[in-house]
Amino acid sequence: MQDRKNIVWQLLKVTSERYFFCILRKKLRNEEFNMTKVYCLPYAGGSKSIYNDWINEYKDVAEIIPVEYSGHGSRFGEELYKSADGLAEDVYNTITSDNPKDYIIFGHSMGSLIALLTAEKLEKKYSTKPKAVIIGGTRPPHLLYKDEKLAHLPQKEFMEKFLSFDHTEPEIMNEPELLELLYDVFYADTVLAENYNGYDNIKKISSPMVVMTGLKDDEAPEEDMREWADYCENEFVFKAFDDGHFFPFTAPEFGDYFREILKKSK
Repeated sequence: MQDRKNIVWQLLKVTSERYFFCILRKKLRNEEFNMTKVYCLPYAGGSKSIYNDWINEYKDVAEIIPVEYSGHGSRFGEELYKSADGLAEDVYNTITSDNPKDYIIFGHSMGSLIALLTAEKLEKKYSTKPKAVIIGGTRPPHLLYKDEKLAHLPQKEFMEKFLSFDHTEPEIMNEPELLELLYDVFYADTVLAENYNGYDNIKKISSPMVVMTGLKDDEAPEEDMREWADYCENEFVFKAFDDGHFFPFTAPEFGDYFREILKKSK
């Protein structure tokens, strides 16, 4: 009889432990499933691969989802938009096809303009607005006229100038075939930003906005960057890093700050 009781006890114990770990695994899966999604929009000429390292780096606080623009990277050969509104509509379709309920939009440089226009569309047409819009590295839409203009330059001079700004290996200038392919992408993005003049029609977004800049970035000075607040009707946060244009990828303190922003948005 005692042996039978011990066997029953052991079976109950094993069953209980299995049930506990089953519940624990389910809870962990649910927490991962419910993790905030962060849709990351690249800078001009960039592809979604620039954010690949972030997927693992921030996996403890968010699900990083790099967004590929039409005609870029893995979508090479598709339409290259020369209209910011057209590209924003394409990004809107990409995001809504994922049916997110808990999400943030992050955009750097040209991606900031696209992030704002996309957020406006999401608040107008989609069931759930972004929990935050995080942007940086470019002036707000009404001040883009201050940016240095490149689209009018001859191709060789344009590429040299563009690559001097871009987070790209300069050796590309020695690859004429690759250079020719990249020119179409870089030129389309440049025209898109330089020709944008629809700022009077932008409705203020209600999502919280976080704006960042590098203090060594001449194309995104603090006094101009603070005017992003004109496009936000609620919470506005500004942060400056002692770094250059590509501070999200080069500033040592960016990671900790970004992680805190993501945690607060949960």
